[in-house]
Amino acid sequence: MNKNKKALEKKIHLGQAIQQKLNTSGLTVTEFAEKIGLSRPAVYQMFNKQSVDSDLLVRISLLLKENFVKHIYQEVEEQLQDKKESTGDEESCHEAKNKVFHKLELIHQDLLSIKNVLIEIKELKV
Repeated sequence: MNKNKKALEKKIHLGQAIQQKLNTSGLTVTEFAEKIGLSRPAVYQMFNKQSVDSDLLVRISLLLKENFVKHIYQEVEEQLQDKKESTGDEESCHEAKNKVFHKLELIHQDLLSIKNVLIEIKELKV
């Protein structure tokens, strides 16, 4: 499975998470909407969205006493870690290629030295 697809599968659906928390909070959708400054239809639309405006998310987190912002933070941290790991792999690969190239360069120099010695030997015999 490719990393982008994996990242999408890990991504939290904030609208659904908020709706679930609201369902256990004791608040009605109308009360919730009034307290966060949205209309009822806007709240229902938000439940269908995977992402939520950060200011609104903070208000919702405070109202429902659930840190929804941490979900975004965790997602960003995971994606940054994945990037570091893949970059680390690329750097390791690049470093390995440089080592091989350096070894080939040394071998080439050794071969040139051997060639020059052989030419000298040949000239001495003639």
